[in-house]
Amino acid sequence: MQRVEMPSEDELIELIVFNKEDIQKKKINFKWIHSREFKYNGDMYDIVEKKETEAGLIIYCINDTKEKKLEEEFEKKVHRNSLEDKQRPATSNLNFILISEPAQSENPVSATVSGSTFINWLDNFYSSLNLDIASPPPRLV
Repeated sequence: MQRVEMPSEDELIELIVFNKEDIQKKKINFKWIHSREFKYNGDMYDIVEKKETEAGLIIYCINDTKEKKLEEEFEKKVHRNSLEDKQRPATSNLNFILISEPAQSENPVSATVSGSTFINWLDNFYSSLNLDIASPPPRLV
């Protein structure tokens, strides 16, 4: 905000006039970032002053080249990270069961995932406090 209020000598304040209809019908590459910033033809601009007429939008602004470079570097980093993720070998030995998918087994203590059978060895440590059922469970009619 300080930069917009008091631009340095190497930053030029530009005057750009837009037709509102062109913006609304997306005839031009224009996008509002927020009330004090917009993107036009891939460049970021900080708004110094904005005036509106019935048909047009008059904007005094500063081309924010530093933010554009920062955005490009971020995009490169995301792209590089996604390529690295694709190049990592897939793990063939899965030691987990996906909770979101039902087990394809009648036996609740074992399930098959990717061709491997996993047996729940912790079931041997479970002991019920009540060994006998006092009454049969209720039936829904």
